[in-house]
Amino acid sequence: MIRKTLTLTACLVAFTLSQITGQVFPDRHTTNGFDAWVSCTKSANPNPVRGQSHWIRYHFNSSAPLYDMIIWNLNHPEYIKDGLNRVIIDVSNNNGSTWTMVDTFTFPKAPGSGFYEGFHGPDLGGISATDLLITAVSNHGGGCYGLSEIKVFTSDQNNPELEFAYVACENDGVQLNLTGGVAFGGTYSGLGVTDNGDETFNFDVDKVGPGLHEIKYIYGATTLTGSITVLPCQDPICQECKQCNTSDVVTVNGPIPTDIYNGYQVLSGGQVNGNADVKFMVNNSVQLNSGFQVGTSSNFLVDFRTCYNNVLQNSGFENGTSPWSLSQHNGATATFTIDNSNPYEGTSSARVQVNSTNGTDWHIQLNQGNQSLVAGKTYRVSFACRANNGGGPMAVILQDNSSPWEVRASHDFVVSENWETYAFEFVAPATITNNIGIRALLGGTPNKTFWIDNFRYIKLD
Repeated sequence: MIRKTLTLTACLVAFTLSQITGQVFPDRHTTNGFDAWVSCTKSANPNPVRGQSHWIRYHFNSSAPLYDMIIWNLNHPEYIKDGLNRVIIDVSNNNGSTWTMVDTFTFPKAPGSGFYEGFHGPDLGGISATDLLITAVSNHGGGCYGLSEIKVFTSDQNNPELEFAYVACENDGVQLNLTGGVAFGGTYSGLGVTDNGDETFNFDVDKVGPGLHEIKYIYGATTLTGSITVLPCQDPICQECKQCNTSDVVTVNGPIPTDIYNGYQVLSGGQVNGNADVKFMVNNSVQLNSGFQVGTSSNFLVDFRTCYNNVLQNSGFENGTSPWSLSQHNGATATFTIDNSNPYEGTSSARVQVNSTNGTDWHIQLNQGNQSLVAGKTYRVSFACRANNGGGPMAVILQDNSSPWEVRASHDFVVSENWETYAFEFVAPATITNNIGIRALLGGTPNKTFWIDNFRYIKLD
């Protein structure tokens, strides 16, 4: 077994793996951001066909057969979106003179927990190599690309157990090309599971919701079972709930077989099949029409999802600048544009370039008005941000849009150079309808550029 813990924060690296060690269960990885490799700038890939990219190369002392992999994605709670998602794995058996592509793979997002035990990666099938190269195609929505640790076995483990040593959060969407650490040419099945026909499967986290979900793997006359844990969005490991769906209405009529049916509203009639296990997962309501019945020995459950309603429009700046506006005061100047080069998520982010200011933060403001407050209710404001040249200060306030221009809530931040999520919560001091502006105050430093994305304003109770 070849094992090396990555403790580098360089953009490109080549080193020798010579330590032969064993780990005792549980194989937990810390949440320390320094126990990781992180790349924020593309560089020339050792494999010329990969061009300028984010990559990491492992060089061995001598040629070795490579089999199963266990992988720990980037596990720092504030940077888990920087973890690798889609990757290409290449190997070389001549110290990098030529490269052979193994395949493309998907790495699930780390939970940001000190109990993280990694996940079973691809089986490299015993291919002999002096070098292993991992090239990132995408990450989980962050501004950089990172990986905590990998373990590569030099003997075939051919694990007879189906293991999924990672957890997902209910807002994680569809997880692509997962594997349970076996390679027998079988078929995966289970609720939320789509078998891909290539010893991998996709898992729809949003469909199944929180809980422990059984996954089956059938090859020949043998059936293996394992499980994937999906945590509720309120769990500390998870960041926040997904946005409420307010449109889809699902109609389900009997006979109703075992499945999970999810939507904004579910309308249903007919009988749940005998011995069936049926769940309706909804955001708003369930309507059981005349004739609805639950068969003998069947299970029927209605589960109302927890979700948020972000009242800000165009919160990800995917639709241009409107209804956001830039205010400039007392001679301060800045420009507000949309940048498609390196968003936090999606395809766009806001770019505010502060040209001149006397150091007073409110002299440059990125605004969205017409918001409301309800006295005694708790609200959460969150956004992703980065700034050039070492980062810089900014503040976010909720302020009346008319005299006396009273500030109802505020919070100061120091923004870093890399994408991070910032947030604060407050209890509304008064009820105000359609007369509150959410303002990002950016004028504290001249010649500073801010990128802002995924701006949210949510009522929590």
